[in-house]
Amino acid sequence: MNRYYHRPAGIALLASLLSLVSCKAPPEKARPTSSPAPLGWLEPQTSAASSALNSRWWSIFANPELAALEEQALNASPSLAKAVARVDEARAIAGIAEADRSLSVNFDPSVTRARASATDKLPPGFPIDTTRLRAALDASYEIDAWGRVKKSILAARADAASASADAATVRLTLTGDVARNYFQLQASEAELELLRRILGSREDSLAIEQSRVGAGLSNDLSVARAQLEIATTRASLESIERQTANLRHALAVLCGRTPENGITVAVVPFPILPTVPVGLPSDVLQRRPDVAAAGFALDAAYSRLGIARAAFFPQLSLTGTMGLESADLSHFIDWPSRIWSLGPSLTLPILNGGKNRANYDVASARLAQSIADYRGTILNVFREVEDALSDLQWLARQSASLEEALTSARNVAALSRERYSHGLTNYLDTVDADRSALEIERTRVQLQGQRFVSTIALAKAIGGGWTPSAPEVVAQN
Repeated sequence: MNRYYHRPAGIALLASLLSLVSCKAPPEKARPTSSPAPLGWLEPQTSAASSALNSRWWSIFANPELAALEEQALNASPSLAKAVARVDEARAIAGIAEADRSLSVNFDPSVTRARASATDKLPPGFPIDTTRLRAALDASYEIDAWGRVKKSILAARADAASASADAATVRLTLTGDVARNYFQLQASEAELELLRRILGSREDSLAIEQSRVGAGLSNDLSVARAQLEIATTRASLESIERQTANLRHALAVLCGRTPENGITVAVVPFPILPTVPVGLPSDVLQRRPDVAAAGFALDAAYSRLGIARAAFFPQLSLTGTMGLESADLSHFIDWPSRIWSLGPSLTLPILNGGKNRANYDVASARLAQSIADYRGTILNVFREVEDALSDLQWLARQSASLEEALTSARNVAALSRERYSHGLTNYLDTVDADRSALEIERTRVQLQGQRFVSTIALAKAIGGGWTPSAPEVVAQN
């Protein structure tokens, strides 16, 4: 009678406990949709091609010197090496998570020497001193009934994929910084050449005015004005020299060199500005490694929420032991010394002071952070592309207007010098006309550098030719 009574009672107790745990477990949450991509860009673009940049996007500038510097940076950058090491670490951690779904087998030999109390009532002939020899294989396997192991693996894979996308982001930032510093340095070097020519022209003018004063054809005010122009030009020259030195140092460090090994670039006329094909906003989102990294981080957060939820349910494992055990070394390997055991084990959370609930709340809060990061990253992508397109549009218009202004300023300066040579105007008018033309020419050089920097910003904003690789795809939870 008792035999048939206790079995249903045990089953009922187990069912009650499972029901109790299930009631405590929070429900799964549905994944929210991301911010929708706009259908097009506000700013106009010259090309609607969706994919034209490759992983070496700087080749659009057709500049061998820049290409060589980019290769140096990729091979020697500490920041990129660190990012690659993080990828290796994340993939190794994913391997640890993968091992949890495999059978675990350990060899567990032991030798135990024990002595019983002489005051104990031992059976006749029972030895006080005993030795136990044991050599066994212990095996265990977790039955993933609630998906804890599966979600741990998915989270680790997502972390590895996110780290890989982060490394691509570091690479894109590095190559973009190299190109930006290169063209800024080139513009700075061109500005230095222009300022040196201006300084030489100012010194020649001073010598002319001093000779005219000596001949009684001019006055000391013209000489003082010429000296002022020289001092102002030298101050500008020194400022640009300081800027140029800083750019050389920055470019050297980006290429893995020490600052004293600063890089000097060839001063050549700026080439024709290349066109960057932008494509649709939805295409850009697929080509941005930071968007991919944020998406994988969001996948990992969802998986960890599932891990926290699985902690509310029982953990079921299957364990077994097989080996030899004996109190006598001479009989240790005999067949009768064999031992074995096999059976399931169940760990059921009942009371833990709210630890599982707190862990779930932590995972839920981190998921909310990942969702906000993901949406913020997408919005930032649209802003960066629009900013770069806007910069290129307005810089092109400013450049066209500046060319007209430069032509007019050069004509005015030429007429002023001609009138000055015939004694029809004074030196101050000539200096003002020359200064206007030269300042516009300086602005023109700076503007050319800005247009190249904006082109680089646009290439970075659309992902720099990055494309996600198939092994990085992570299954949804």
